[in-house]
Amino acid sequence: MDTEIELKLLVSAEAGNLLEHSFIPTLDAQIKASRFKLFNCYYDTPDNALRAMDMGFRVRGRDGQYEQTIKTSGNSVGGLHQRPEYNIAIDNNQPDLMLFDAVIWPDSTDVESLQGVISEVFTTHFERSAYLLEFANGDKVEVVFDNGVISVGEHQVPLSEIEMELIQGKPERLFQLAQQLGQFVDYRLGILSKAARGYMLAKGTEIMPLGPLENVSLNSQFNIEQAFNKAIGYGLGRWQHSEQCFVVTGKIRALEGIYSGIALTIQALNLYKQWLACDAIDELLPRLQQQLQQWQWVHDVLSLKSLRSERGSFCKRLTKIPELLSYLLGREQGLMQQHQPLTIINAADNTDIQLSLTRLLIDMPWRLTAQVWENTILPLSEGVLASGWQSVVDCMQGEESLSTEQYLASEATIKTSLFNGVFLADLYGESTNAAFRAPWLDIMDGIEEVHTIRLLQSELQYVELPDDLGLEQWCQEKAQRIVDIMDQSRRRALLSAPYW
Repeated sequence: MDTEIELKLLVSAEAGNLLEHSFIPTLDAQIKASRFKLFNCYYDTPDNALRAMDMGFRVRGRDGQYEQTIKTSGNSVGGLHQRPEYNIAIDNNQPDLMLFDAVIWPDSTDVESLQGVISEVFTTHFERSAYLLEFANGDKVEVVFDNGVISVGEHQVPLSEIEMELIQGKPERLFQLAQQLGQFVDYRLGILSKAARGYMLAKGTEIMPLGPLENVSLNSQFNIEQAFNKAIGYGLGRWQHSEQCFVVTGKIRALEGIYSGIALTIQALNLYKQWLACDAIDELLPRLQQQLQQWQWVHDVLSLKSLRSERGSFCKRLTKIPELLSYLLGREQGLMQQHQPLTIINAADNTDIQLSLTRLLIDMPWRLTAQVWENTILPLSEGVLASGWQSVVDCMQGEESLSTEQYLASEATIKTSLFNGVFLADLYGESTNAAFRAPWLDIMDGIEEVHTIRLLQSELQYVELPDDLGLEQWCQEKAQRIVDIMDQSRRRALLSAPYW
């Protein structure tokens, strides 16, 4: 068994030339270059039993020689992929699961039955330019550029990526090389393997915007460092998934996932830095805040989209006013044109921040200063959740009815408490914490609707509409109804017993 440790970088088809002629010559290393074609067939059962076990199985052909490989469940965060893999040379291109050691299979797996029903799911055919780098300190890294296609029958999607695989040495070398590469080649960190993209193509699906936030999966025995890694991985994963979704599909809803992913990552750093104090976290926080600021306009775009939607709380009133809908569409398109989300996503600094976050989890610089990272997170979580809860109570209790301004002023406090719940609530059981947080989530939905109404009120002064529509009065009445509903949720929430 080998453990594959690699950075996957998504690039354009032109990156191969820059890699060969601009980047590689600058490296202080012994270099062995080669170029060849690889033909890969991925196999699974009709019900994707291998995929369900988080296994990827392929047969690779090169110059008449064949090798079959199974990659099992591993770890992937921020574009750094670590997965055990098992390779066996075979005489032809026919797969044979029975050749693998029985220890790689989950208990009670009937390998013979699997072998009897596996068939080709998709193929990846590409030309690989490979550079084996040997450094003076003994580090060895293979840098490859793959350019080709993923195919299912007649359907194809392009494949163009650079992989940096650590053969010998520490992962630090991969990050150094990736940062150097960024001076010559534009890239994004890749979160999906070739296999994952192939399965999506085979199913006729595409990467979709993520749904509501879910609790980070924790074990009560996790120490601070393990819980921190989970939190950062969750925020960064949401951020990168949403970027990939927007690049591939152009779905505006994916932009909200970018914003929330960055915001979650910032809150994770703020939460855990009290225990994992180090310069690297302090240096990352202002960079992330600046990055988040670049996406503030997304809220207006989503509000404009919500106002135009044929579903939701605005449709009955606004879909009857085509002049207004046309204006709102123009405003939405104008914001997209003005801010150029693809430019932000593809910016070198955006990629460098993500790379720095991933490296933070590998380097673990907090271990150099104190051993507190070894402490179990469970005893500490109650204090964090209780403190956040008290801050919410302080700004939410009191009057029978709060004003719109009071709800808007409480938004950041509630969001911080909810984010901390995402990071820690799994320690206490899903059913109780979900019920506790539900009314607060309803309040956050209400605050979002109030923002949308205020945006509409602001835009009404710029669009010519008949005088008798009464939209301003309608906005005021609707905002008040939302506040009344939030009051009900608030009173219910304040009566709920904390789950910690």
